[in-house]
Amino acid sequence: MIVNRRIRAARPPARSLRRPRRSLTTGVPEPTGPAGVLRFAVDPSSCRLSPFPRRAFSLTELVVVVAVFVILLAILVPYALRAREGANRTACADHLRQLGAALRTYAAANRGSYPRTTYDEANRPTGWTAFTRGPDANDVTASLFLLVRNGMAKPSLFGCPSTDVRPRDVVYDVTQANAPRNFDGPRSLAYGYACPFSNAAEYGVSEYLPADFAVMADLSPGRANGADATAVPVDAPPLELAKANSPNHGTAGQNVLFAAGNVEFRGTPYAGVERDNIYTAQEPNPVFSGTKPLHTKPGVLGTQYSPAWKTDSFLVPAVGLP
Repeated sequence: MIVNRRIRAARPPARSLRRPRRSLTTGVPEPTGPAGVLRFAVDPSSCRLSPFPRRAFSLTELVVVVAVFVILLAILVPYALRAREGANRTACADHLRQLGAALRTYAAANRGSYPRTTYDEANRPTGWTAFTRGPDANDVTASLFLLVRNGMAKPSLFGCPSTDVRPRDVVYDVTQANAPRNFDGPRSLAYGYACPFSNAAEYGVSEYLPADFAVMADLSPGRANGADATAVPVDAPPLELAKANSPNHGTAGQNVLFAAGNVEFRGTPYAGVERDNIYTAQEPNPVFSGTKPLHTKPGVLGTQYSPAWKTDSFLVPAVGLP
């Protein structure tokens, strides 16, 4: 006997009304499954094979990268240093220009004469000193400090931006008994000033000097650190002249303030009247009459010397002096 059985069509599984969750990392919907079964969502795009497989740098490539980096540093660092020195040199020239204006203001109120403190012509007709507390007679730096005492220049102007000399700007009160009368020391002055103490005929530091007379400039190198302002002839090559240039700008030269009020950068110390060496005295003793000394001589340097002629620029103090 054949029994007819009703064959029921298989029904598709009921779909869940809940929306599938999405992966927090890939954003791909996570497949659902029976309870207790843990499934992982996989991003199909992550299974694709790249035609360019990743690999580490080889030693040769690393050496090439380092070499390129070193070459770039060798090119850019000197350029940056030159740009910085150029800016400092310009700022230094501006300081000297302002000090020149202060000197002319002082001269206008002092019968044409530039600053000068006590000159002991009887006991010390030649020679100079600096940074004394008194100040003592023949003190060059105390003479220059008169610009500060009279409110004509700020102490910060006496520092060259290319050096570590950074004088503090203080309000000077001339009514105070303990008010300073001189710079604190070499760390507070980066410039030299034409020595105003000499009994040479017709010599005097005033507004009546020739236009090309050097009144101030970057600090003299003296004889310190391998330099010697007296050992280099006027026609020496640039590398040798560097031994007699100011250290303020890496011995490349010095900013010079002339009596006319202009400031120029010179690559040689022979920048005065008739190529006079501005960092030395032309002769050991002042010349009172007769033939003027030869301006292009290297000259002499020391605290016992003074300008030897009416147009002899002798800018002091110097590195290591006094």
